Amino acid sequence: MNNSRLCTACRSFTSMTLLALMIMLVPSHASGQEPVTLISGKKVERDIAGVEKHQYKLQLGANSFFFAVAQQEGVDIILRLVSPGGRKLREFDSPNGTRGPEYVLATTDSAGDYLLEVTPLGEGGSGHYTLMLNRIEPSGTDAATRADQLMSPWKGKESPGASIGVVMDGKLVFARGYGMADLESGLPNTPQTIFHMASVSKQFTAMAILMLADQKKLSLDDSIQQYLPEMPDFGRTITIRHLIHHTSGLRDQWNLWALGGGRLDDVITQDELYRLVTRQRELNFTPGSEHFYCNTGYMLLAKIVERASGVPFRVWMQQNVFAPLGMAHTQIYDDHQRIVRGRAYSFEADSAGFHKSVLSYANSGATSLFSTVEDLAPWLGNFWDPRVGGERVLQMMQQRGVLTKGDTLSYACGIVIDRYHGLLRFSHSGGDAGYRTYIASFPEIHGGVIVLSNLGSFNP
Repeated sequence: MNNSRLCTACRSFTSMTLLALMIMLVPSHASGQEPVTLISGKKVERDIAGVEKHQYKLQLGANSFFFAVAQQEGVDIILRLVSPGGRKLREFDSPNGTRGPEYVLATTDSAGDYLLEVTPLGEGGSGHYTLMLNRIEPSGTDAATRADQLMSPWKGKESPGASIGVVMDGKLVFARGYGMADLESGLPNTPQTIFHMASVSKQFTAMAILMLADQKKLSLDDSIQQYLPEMPDFGRTITIRHLIHHTSGLRDQWNLWALGGGRLDDVITQDELYRLVTRQRELNFTPGSEHFYCNTGYMLLAKIVERASGVPFRVWMQQNVFAPLGMAHTQIYDDHQRIVRGRAYSFEADSAGFHKSVLSYANSGATSLFSTVEDLAPWLGNFWDPRVGGERVLQMMQQRGVLTKGDTLSYACGIVIDRYHGLLRFSHSGGDAGYRTYIASFPEIHGGVIVLSNLGSFNP
């Protein structure tokens, strides 16, 4: 294995997670008061409102790692780390609203007095928060130590956490689990833990459609009514391609479910969603004219796979994708009552602690893939060594959407295509209930990263 390529992948992994330092040159604004010096282990409690900015001083040495936690109590705050020279190094804002923790984890390049700024997110927010510097220590000098530092908030037996992995040449070269998969049973997270993948599922659904297109069992430019005659006639043709690129104009299934009085912790079946979608009478926009992320499209794609192949979606994926890649612990979880041993359960956190975040999906296509860090390694490897689908399908997977006015999207077939630190990246994230997922492939260096979490405040 090429050590320089491994180092590049490890650096990319660290950068794409909470340790990344995204350097932006911005002016530093005075708060009107002297910054409060943060002392390790000493909690600060304060109220904040409107456009207030609280500043805290951290005296840090070169090549140091520090870990702080802010607990939000009725206000959504954002924290910014500012260098001794006045440059903004990083913003910290997890998607957990006005309650729960914000984790601040960073490394330093140089010694000096750093500032940690706290402001309400948006104008007009007000509430209470606590802030504590948990520890300062020398920054890790190898990938494993840096990963352990990065995962400091989620390493204990009292917290949900995550499983992470670095892939090179289709093989895991680093894999580790942190925190608990199930707080009730005490099952820990490991590289073998099975996670609900949320929207990371979409690239697998897209692969199925493209493989059927390559087999001439459908065309991406077919009208969806050819396979789904129950769908209403909107007066405009919606094609399979529109569904793949989120340009169909259809309304999102979760919004429709909520408008109908449903809750996202209900048991939600594929048939219920399909009946709901077939009752739409209007589109949000003319198909192909705009890009609007739409889970409905990928649920319909799963049904098209079934109609075009004559095989249930779950079975088709097992026979044509999971088994050929050796993904022994991966499945389409389309039955909320099915027992899955070794799975991670979903949790959320607030100031009172952790509690369950219930998810009872029995639907597929847009979500509900179950997989592990170990199983996802050969899937990422398929992006540069296409054992499933072949080279033609791999090229189709990379075709980005194009709007009718000529704009090219970054969204291709279930993946976002861009460059990260100069490297070509295929990636997608996901979030349902307390699950947070992210996978990325770097085909130019035959590398990839996997981050799977069962805690809603985790931000991969």
